[in-house]
Amino acid sequence: MGFIFKSLFWLIVLLLLAVPVLGWLALSDQPAVQRDTPFSHRDIAQAKAIVSANLPRDAAPGSAQVFRVREQDIDLVAGYMIRQLPGATADVHVGEYSLIVKATATLPVLPRKQHLNVRFELPASVGIPQIQGLQIGQLPVPDSAARWLISSAIAYLGQGEQYRFAESTVNEIRVSPGLLEVHYIWHENLIDKARQGYFSEGERVAIKAYHTKIRRMGEQASRGSLADAIGPLFSLAANRSRKTSAVVENRALLLVLGSWSSGRGMSALVGELPPDQRLPAFRLSLDGRLDFGQHFLTSAGLVAGGDESLSYAVGLYKEIADSDGGSGFSFTDLAADRAGTRFGELLLNDRTAEEVQQRLAKGVMESDIMPRARDLPEGMSMAEFASRFGDVDDPRYRTVSDEIDRRLDATPLYRQH
Repeated sequence: MGFIFKSLFWLIVLLLLAVPVLGWLALSDQPAVQRDTPFSHRDIAQAKAIVSANLPRDAAPGSAQVFRVREQDIDLVAGYMIRQLPGATADVHVGEYSLIVKATATLPVLPRKQHLNVRFELPASVGIPQIQGLQIGQLPVPDSAARWLISSAIAYLGQGEQYRFAESTVNEIRVSPGLLEVHYIWHENLIDKARQGYFSEGERVAIKAYHTKIRRMGEQASRGSLADAIGPLFSLAANRSRKTSAVVENRALLLVLGSWSSGRGMSALVGELPPDQRLPAFRLSLDGRLDFGQHFLTSAGLVAGGDESLSYAVGLYKEIADSDGGSGFSFTDLAADRAGTRFGELLLNDRTAEEVQQRLAKGVMESDIMPRARDLPEGMSMAEFASRFGDVDDPRYRTVSDEIDRRLDATPLYRQH
């Protein structure tokens, strides 16, 4: 349902800009929802557990399935979905017959009344629920007008195919106090289809352009330093930005790089591809280490797909998980994660996106984007990590964490911003 949040938000903003008198009534001095707590590694673990508990295993295509989620977990998911919109946060309550959604988007460019507060309900229903009781600031919106807003926004943002897929998948929404059940039809490509709903048509075109560029570069040189690949890739982004925007192009490029480096495949971004159009195996390194390149770009891609707190939390979660029978907890990998997060932040910030894009297009050295990290502790089992550093709230852990931040602050690209 993330595309409904996104579609409604942007159409409301467009309408308020077009009709200023409505904007005065729709905007507020105070946010209806305040939630400044960033995502933590514990939130990531909880989200993973929710998916694991609900994802059908060995389900036959076309079979009926049920996704059950508690109120506090809905709130976690909704908070993530809406944080992909600028300055936005949400709160979801499961009532007796409906989901009650409150959301706030902050518009810092305005001198006063900077908060766009929205409240609506999604009732239990057969098929996709129809929005009810929409209120934008002080403006109540009739249900028929609200539904027109949704359908117009979906069409405007090129999300029609995604909405039709959702209609063909969701059979019923059931709501009881504290619990939501989504009854749906399982498709083999359901998850990939759902992910594609986050992208507009323009974003999908950009994503395919960078996918093609990387594939062609891979035919010439499939291994080497990530720094050597950055120049040609961001040169293309700079050229494409003349007709779109630096933020849009940077986001598309980081999404492709993040998916490629993480080994998750590209189907969620560009759909299924024949073998001759798939990307080569990822072999780009930082400081001579392939894992640094993977961590760096995966984190940057997470910023593009969510926000910096999600990227930070996922990196930390992975290291903690690795300490329990995996490759071990590594501050070295954590440094690469955080470098990638900083990289993504700069490229997606309206104030710095174009400037950083232009700089990267001219070429960079590894030391411009990745601090020294090989001397940091790595490969620790859970027992060794606990013995030496306690947990992530321990002063011993924070000492090393702060040192990573200090090195990042001194790294040329991040030092200048």
